[in-house]
Amino acid sequence: NEKALEDLNKTIDLDPKLTVAYVTRGQIRLDLKDMKGALADYDKALELDTLQVPAHVYRGKLLIDLGRVEEGEEALLRAIELNDNYWLPHHHLARIYLKEKAFKLALHHAEEAIRLAPKKFYWNYALRGLAKGHLGDRRAALRDLQKSMETAPQNWKWSKLDKYIKIILLLYFILFFTIRLSIIVSIAR
Repeated sequence: NEKALEDLNKTIDLDPKLTVAYVTRGQIRLDLKDMKGALADYDKALELDTLQVPAHVYRGKLLIDLGRVEEGEEALLRAIELNDNYWLPHHHLARIYLKEKAFKLALHHAEEAIRLAPKKFYWNYALRGLAKGHLGDRRAALRDLQKSMETAPQNWKWSKLDKYIKIILLLYFILFFTIRLSIIVSIAR
């Protein structure tokens, strides 16, 4: 990543108006845990071209990670306004709305992310499942969470939020099978 950063610095020196270079350098800086540098690059890209959708998306995600949720939400909504066929801003919005307990909004954005890229990212099914579960549709939540687990890469290393989803999925399965078992027992009586 250090070499890529050097190359992008040279590219920007040669053409300081190349917005994609700032967006790409922002991503590399983010990988190097240079949040301020990444944000500065996204801001510069948007200063040069306010229609740069990836800059809005990556900036929005970074702002959310920095705790500046409202600004991040605005950036993601702006990205959708510019390109309503891009799944990634919907994905990030679903995540923040779940965290903020705005479950209907989370459901809407998870469904949009799935509609736009149904095979792109298993997480979108998990997000939709969690939103449905919180809204009371447990069966649909189970189906989505199960689909999420089935389509997740086999070698995936579970992050904290992934572990949360795995626990929720397990609890939903336990609840589902407990209800089924109680129905079977009551019928058998």
